Amino acid sequence: MRLVLVIISLISCANKSGQNIKTEGLQKRSEIFQVKESTKTYLLKRDLKYRDGKLLTRVRYFAEDGLTVLESTVSVSRLGTVNQKVALLPEASQFQVWFDKKKYFSQVKINQADRMAKVIIDEPDLGEKKKQDILLPKGRYFCFFSQIPECLKVQNLLVQAAQSKIKLYVIWDNFPFQKDLYDNVEDELISLASLSVSDHNKKGFKFSLDIGNQILFYHYSNTLNFQKMFWVAQGFSMEKVKGN
Repeated sequence: MRLVLVIISLISCANKSGQNIKTEGLQKRSEIFQVKESTKTYLLKRDLKYRDGKLLTRVRYFAEDGLTVLESTVSVSRLGTVNQKVALLPEASQFQVWFDKKKYFSQVKINQADRMAKVIIDEPDLGEKKKQDILLPKGRYFCFFSQIPECLKVQNLLVQAAQSKIKLYVIWDNFPFQKDLYDNVEDELISLASLSVSDHNKKGFKFSLDIGNQILFYHYSNTLNFQKMFWVAQGFSMEKVKGN
């Protein structure tokens, strides 16, 4: 209960200071993270912009030289409402990655009206682009994988998770290549996940996101700014080294 009150108190203070809880976590910014995976180290840059009611993010992985792009994700979500409550609604994403110096590409476009995701996949050995239509499950919360830190904050899921587990759907905006990038990840566009609070100390809060047999830990500061993520099963960690 104390943890619930701490988080709610932070939100209340933000509101009293005149900040808009709907957009406070969406200010334009660029952040750099150090990524460690097994014996390799990378740089990850997250660029975020909120414009015309939409959240635009670009996430790029760089080799240790800081120049060579290994993969890139661009995603767009619209800030709206569902049942008169704030919602971040995924709209479109594009992903590209290089395997053996060959470029692989995928695109996802989501039509909220008919709950359909249209996917285009372009691989060097396919000959022609592959197209798929995937029906979205019924649910209240959806987050692009690359936008999880903002998606959880803007929709107040961090506060709700302090009271009970929250169910949400993760849309893999690197689909279908997440199965090539990570071990034992399901070959599916949309995965059911649950969010719960794990810990709170003087440095901030830790939340666990359970996606099937994968558990990711997201760390936020005491002002609920995203700081780092650990994905234990993958031996993966990312920690902010530059940015607010």
